[in-house]
Amino acid sequence: MYVFFPILVMVHYGDPDWYHKYVLPDRSHFLKLDKMAPSPPRNRSELQQELEHFKNLREERKSRRINTQSTSTDMENSTKPEFDLKSSETPRLV
Repeated sequence: MYVFFPILVMVHYGDPDWYHKYVLPDRSHFLKLDKMAPSPPRNRSELQQELEHFKNLREERKSRRINTQSTSTDMENSTKPEFDLKSSETPRLV
């Protein structure tokens, strides 16, 4: 029993006919092969286009990050209380 059951499972599921009958028809449904494996650029012009695309994405993320930081600092500056200190009342660091 302990020996024959694993052998029977391997024979049943390892059969190429079983694979072609049950696995291959649903394989394209579960695995999106065209999305999983993007093709690399094949020539110089495609490579330049990809580099330009990545450069644009990087600049867009950078500008978005700068905009969010500037708006957050504007909000922080507007919410900070302003103190009316005279020059004689300013705290000295030294």
